[in-house]
Amino acid sequence: MVNESLHSDHPSVFFAEILVEIMGKDVLPEPPELDRCHRMPTPKPAPGSRPRAVIARLHRYRIKETIILEARKRRGKLTYKGKPILIFEDYCPEVVEQRARYRDVMGPLYQRGFKPSLQFPARLVIRTKDGTRMHLPSPKDAEDFLKTRP
Repeated sequence: MVNESLHSDHPSVFFAEILVEIMGKDVLPEPPELDRCHRMPTPKPAPGSRPRAVIARLHRYRIKETIILEARKRRGKLTYKGKPILIFEDYCPEVVEQRARYRDVMGPLYQRGFKPSLQFPARLVIRTKDGTRMHLPSPKDAEDFLKTRP
């Protein structure tokens, strides 16, 4: 959560520097090159409210992958000036829709001790308690799987 008034002139430079600070010099030795960087096109929030999300297009694919992988490893532990920071990969609307179909089944899978994850674009993989990985091609298959497990 970065105050929106801090970066009005050059958001690409500002957020590139923040990424280095958040990730650390061991992950990002120098600020990444950002082609574009802007806030979500929604109304500016009231003072003290949660700021709008930032969309950043990184110039180098490998740097983007490094940032995404590190953000996944440290989920819930990334902060800037004591405030939590969340980093997600941006997907096209079609992929978001495909992934959303699994939303109702993911919670029950976690509750029963499984470790579900979605591979790109929207393929469910479940790691069972004994470490076995199962690929389930549809939300219906995941629901059927849950019915067979206590």
